[in-house]
Amino acid sequence: MTPAQNGILILMISDEIRSRIATADVVRAIDESSGLSALFHGRALREGIADSGITRHANVVGLSLDFGSESIEELDAFVREVKGDSCFQPAELFPEIDIDTESFVSNDVRRR
Repeated sequence: MTPAQNGILILMISDEIRSRIATADVVRAIDESSGLSALFHGRALREGIADSGITRHANVVGLSLDFGSESIEELDAFVREVKGDSCFQPAELFPEIDIDTESFVSNDVRRR
């Protein structure tokens, strides 16, 4: 089993990948099994481009992670250590869901 298959990515990534993350303008991860993606560094750059409408070249590093493992937390910690901060927002992956509790009440209970 490879480190990525086991969800243990960050502690075992190569020096080349560590160096690429250190110099990246944007660090993004994707879970190939679910198709979900998350931004770990570069949100301010992305928002600045969106606000100004002026594009620029960016050094983007994309990583494949198993979001069901601890890899997300490991990458977040690594990006914080190397870049000084992380813009990862778990709520983007796991948003709050409003549940209509009335829809779970049976018709018999509603009539009482």
